[in-house]
Amino acid sequence: LGFFFVGAPVSFVVGWLADSINRSPLYSATVFVGEIGCLMTAFVKTYPALYACRVLTGISIGGAIPVIYSVLADLYPANQRAGIAAVVTTGTGLGMGIGQVIAGSLDDWRLPFIIVSIPGVVC
Repeated sequence: LGFFFVGAPVSFVVGWLADSINRSPLYSATVFVGEIGCLMTAFVKTYPALYACRVLTGISIGGAIPVIYSVLADLYPANQRAGIAAVVTTGTGLGMGIGQVIAGSLDDWRLPFIIVSIPGVVC
């Protein structure tokens, strides 16, 4: 619940910021917050800690989406935006699917959070 209830309002705030400040550090910050939340999920011991980590992930997803589409609007002319948005959305779906395959292939529910967060934290 924290993921969804926080992510939607954050998208409005970050969307506004994406029009006001440099998007590169804004995007980096939103991804970093989410990846830290994802990584920390693997180490939680209580439900409130799990909830807090999922809130951080919601902040990241809610914040990253408007920045991504704002950058796409700058990079591509109007007649190409639908196609590139479809590619980005497909990539997002594939990423979620790969994460689910990883999670379903492992015996430990915590390990997938570590595996999928490492690239975002490192990069």
